[in-house]
Amino acid sequence: MGTMIPCLVVVVSVVAVVVAHGRNRGGKFVTKRLDIMVDLETLGREPSNPVIQIGAVAFNLDTGDIYDSFIGYGKLTSLSGVVDEGTYKWWLKTDTMLLQQILAKGVEEDTTEDVLFKNLVEWITSVAKQNKIAPSEIMLWGNGMLFDNYIIRGKCEKHGVRYPILYYNDRDVRTIVDLYCAKSGMTRKELTDGFKNASGLLLHDAVNDCMIQIKMVKHCWYFYRDWE
Repeated sequence: MGTMIPCLVVVVSVVAVVVAHGRNRGGKFVTKRLDIMVDLETLGREPSNPVIQIGAVAFNLDTGDIYDSFIGYGKLTSLSGVVDEGTYKWWLKTDTMLLQQILAKGVEEDTTEDVLFKNLVEWITSVAKQNKIAPSEIMLWGNGMLFDNYIIRGKCEKHGVRYPILYYNDRDVRTIVDLYCAKSGMTRKELTDGFKNASGLLLHDAVNDCMIQIKMVKHCWYFYRDWE
């Protein structure tokens, strides 16, 4: 038992140093990092299904400032994979006109899948350099651990494009939302519907969805950041 006390002191000391380093004098968390929200519009939920639109927005999680945004479209006839029937039917029930607009934009831009994801990675790298952010401090937020980030990683691996996010920097919107709801008493649907309705933005457009999710994540982040 006597050997456990020094170990405990060391652990507590390390934790105290980390916490102190992460806060400013006002008790707020301040970090030198780049957060990027990404949203994919797809015709399926697997890396093997076509991605028809990518939206990404770089932002500061502490201040809410928006740095830059990315939008890219894939031409369906040049995309690999099989269209998932269930997802296609969901689009037809949800917003047929938007689907047609996204597909038409893909034809107009005539971007192949490998170029689409190469462009995304180059944009992420460029924004990080412009803001003097180290690669180890880039956080990529997606909505679901097995959707946005997972699909992007799979597509990058397929086309020999380096996935620009370190394995410990993938972030999930749904996780922080669930944590917030567990503490606040709100349901996930109440929270997400509230932000969607208040935004006034067209849903299922990739950049619009990113903006809504940023506001929601920032709200949840502030709740825990300021909670004592």
